[in-house]
Amino acid sequence: MIRRGITEGDSEEAYARLKGMRPRRHSLIFGESLLAVRRHQIDKLLKRVRSRPTNDAELMLAAFAGDLEAGDFRVLLATYEEWNEREPDERETAPAVYRKARALADAIQRTMRPELAAELRATVKRIRLTDSSRSLVLALLKNGQMRDVKLMLRRVKLAKSPIGYWTHTEIGQEVARRMAAVQVGIPDFLLNIVSRGEFWDYAGLEKTEPEGSLGLGSPDNRSLYVRLVAYSVIGSASAKDVGHLLRLTTHNYALVARAAAIRLVHLLGEDALRKLSSSIKGDISERHGESLAGAIRFAEIEQYGVANVW
Repeated sequence: MIRRGITEGDSEEAYARLKGMRPRRHSLIFGESLLAVRRHQIDKLLKRVRSRPTNDAELMLAAFAGDLEAGDFRVLLATYEEWNEREPDERETAPAVYRKARALADAIQRTMRPELAAELRATVKRIRLTDSSRSLVLALLKNGQMRDVKLMLRRVKLAKSPIGYWTHTEIGQEVARRMAAVQVGIPDFLLNIVSRGEFWDYAGLEKTEPEGSLGLGSPDNRSLYVRLVAYSVIGSASAKDVGHLLRLTTHNYALVARAAAIRLVHLLGEDALRKLSSSIKGDISERHGESLAGAIRFAEIEQYGVANVW
């Protein structure tokens, strides 16, 4: 009730009732934080978070959820930029610093909405791509436009050290969903990347011809880069892009191949299954054939509603 009070007075009454129940310490900390957010005392709350133990800080930052006013959201972003500067490259080096930065980044993700994309985009351009920054990148890609995909591809491409984001597929799937909602047709810059040999197979820097190279500053980031590109292509594809989706169903990243097949079903219905089946007759390698076979199975599941796999 503290968060959902119609007026600030309602929230204060709810907090007073909570205190009267003599709750456990963690409940009281959470309640105090909810009330601070309700009062728009964001600066004051974040200053307290800085000096509190990590477990308390994570609990206090969990109070941020739902819509925030743009000014309050900007305070979160400015604070994150400051904390991001202090975050170590390896989270094990200073786990407390990482955990606080991660909790704040998660708060930003929970309170993000499309109208705030410009503010978040500006922050993403400035910050280091530390482990905690994944939540900001995910929030931007879930709520942004194709320009934000292009921004992140450039940042990943230019990065000289590995970007330690976990579950690249989750990021990719969210990109696909957003692009399906806001973009019609695959832009040329994505098709240019897809045309490069290193997008399909990694032969090593010594064996990759310059024209086929992705030009990554760190080869360790190839997996993230390829998935961002592939899922952006899948989400933005229209009915005229069937050929590109069919080719992606043979990609050796099995989940990319499956997602491409499912997108075909969304665009073409049962006709997608006929096109996929006819692709088997083509001259494809055993490894790519396995990807295609798996993609067809999941396309059938999607078409006939056996399970929700998207």
